[in-house]
Amino acid sequence: MAARVKIEVSADISGPITGDAAQVIIHDWMDQVKDDVAEEGVRQLRTWVMDKTGRATGAYQDHLATRHTITYHDTVIFDEWPTAVYSPWLEGFSERNRSTRFKGYHLWRITKRRLQSRAAEFAQARMPQLIDRLNGR
Repeated sequence: MAARVKIEVSADISGPITGDAAQVIIHDWMDQVKDDVAEEGVRQLRTWVMDKTGRATGAYQDHLATRHTITYHDTVIFDEWPTAVYSPWLEGFSERNRSTRFKGYHLWRITKRRLQSRAAEFAQARMPQLIDRLNGR
């Protein structure tokens, strides 16, 4: 049988953090952090050298952008038309990759891992602004 611990806390809370404004401030902070992470993702994706043939034009990197989603209040990185048709092939999971020697750059997977490992760093960088706003400054 697992042991249980019951803790009761009583606190008197006052100040700017107790109102509805705190929730708005925290959501704004989260949006800023998501934007920072997405912008870093675009920057990383644009630095990939995709030139195994010597014919790279940089067109794919030029068509990377971020967008805010309404449904989940997230910021996403996407590739715009016309380069979007190349994404599966460049990533390495299209039918074409199975029939050729080119197995893809895996740039999205690698970038995702890098961003996930640094997400706390982006949040921490925005923390002083959050604390100032919560303190009414």
